[in-house]
Amino acid sequence: EKHLAVLVERGTVLNQEWGKAKLWWARQESVAPAADDEGIDAKVAALQARLPDMKQRAKTVAQALLETKKMATFEQLGEQLQAEQAACVALRERLAAREAAASGELRRSFTPAEAKKLRSAHEKLRKEWQRRKTMLRDKLGEYTEAANKRIPALTEEIGFELDEDVGINSADYGVRCKWPLK
Repeated sequence: EKHLAVLVERGTVLNQEWGKAKLWWARQESVAPAADDEGIDAKVAALQARLPDMKQRAKTVAQALLETKKMATFEQLGEQLQAEQAACVALRERLAAREAAASGELRRSFTPAEAKKLRSAHEKLRKEWQRRKTMLRDKLGEYTEAANKRIPALTEEIGFELDEDVGINSADYGVRCKWPLK
């Protein structure tokens, strides 16, 4: 209060008292008036004119920043590159193995005489398979008539499996023999 009393004596501060309440405020005469109010309005108008452009630029920069954050880092790119190089090496090894096989190291071609011999051996084995399968079907038919049972019950009782039971389709191999199972 002593300092405020000194300022009141000098005349720079005004004092008003209402009972116990005291108020101090600066004298307005000592404050210089604003020199150029119109210049300030022009500056404010110029800044407001630039505001939409600045907001658009800020939005563009923010989008660019988001896209940059989504991009992979150099470490991640390095890891991807190493993985791709390892996959490339593995594929080159597989390609080299296949080229070696195709060049004749692992591949063997048959002469027409050898191919004819293999076809005749296959045909002979196929016919034998068909003959045996037909013979088995006939014998199973005889046994089922004698035992008054059906073929599925008899094959289950004996404990053997047919080709079809183990997933072999005889028709794929040219053997035509239908089983009267049902």
